[in-house]
Amino acid sequence: LYTAPDSERRISELTFSPDGDWIAFLADSELVGSRALHVVPIDASATAKRVSLAPVAANQDVSQFVWSPDSLHIAFIGDLVTNNVAALWTVIATVIAPSPVEIVTTAELGDADVLRGLGFDSQSRLYFRTDLATGDTEQLLRADIAGTNRQQVPGTALANDAGEAAVGTFAISPDGARIAFASESPSESLFQVFVLDLAGMAPALVSNLTTTAPVSGSSGPNFFEGMRWSPSGDRLVMTADWPTPSGLDNDFGVFVLPTSGAPGGVRLATPSAASGDAFGPHFTADGSGVVFLGDMMIDGQSDLFTTSDLITPDQDLTTLRIIESAAGGNM
Repeated sequence: LYTAPDSERRISELTFSPDGDWIAFLADSELVGSRALHVVPIDASATAKRVSLAPVAANQDVSQFVWSPDSLHIAFIGDLVTNNVAALWTVIATVIAPSPVEIVTTAELGDADVLRGLGFDSQSRLYFRTDLATGDTEQLLRADIAGTNRQQVPGTALANDAGEAAVGTFAISPDGARIAFASESPSESLFQVFVLDLAGMAPALVSNLTTTAPVSGSSGPNFFEGMRWSPSGDRLVMTADWPTPSGLDNDFGVFVLPTSGAPGGVRLATPSAASGDAFGPHFTADGSGVVFLGDMMIDGQSDLFTTSDLITPDQDLTTLRIIESAAGGNM
């Protein structure tokens, strides 16, 4: 389907369209170190094409993208105009000559950013995080595919003692009807997880791992990892650094939360390595288990882990590990 021009180039983030007909991916085929967004049909009926702006400088690239439910559009984030200023675009990816539309422009951002996290609901509205309106507090916004009707998502402007609470990572449910999001509410520096029915305005707290804010920094779900819904929509999995009674630390473990009912949650696994972290947790296809990567046991060596026990906290890593990297290796 596609071959990199030479050994210095990289291909990453391969993602099927919802209808399974296309693959989107990032590649620095035109400028080494600057990843652009490409698509290619899986039947090889056409060659791969770039659908984002052409890279103009080293290290200016697309950082994240997501397909729309209709498999026609892709939304993507990148500092493609000004280095380290991440703007937001959408593009009709399946046409012969794609033309990206800037939804949140580099010019209006100034010192603000569109932050990591993208998603579409069942009405094909695009959800994203930005500190555009406040300068320092991340809000959750949505807009139509063309960028019209932009608004802060009703029900997500929560508060703490310092004022409006920042929104962290988020994820939209498989049916596109609900959104789970982390918010620095009700305590500053402590992010809790809430679930909101997008037809309403009343978010429900679903996490209950701790109510004590950290002395310094912040704790909660990893901003850069995101969270993921189970196929049935009854659970969430994420990496987070919430402290728990069984062990206080600032390393990222794997947590599973309910999406309704009483707030709760369980830390399935926590690193035993001094500076270890878990990353990339996903539910299995049937939702009965979780798989994840991490340098959980040896700092700097990433292994593959899995568990079908979604109830027991802090499980034995030696029994969860299914593939061990070679010494100093990674997955």
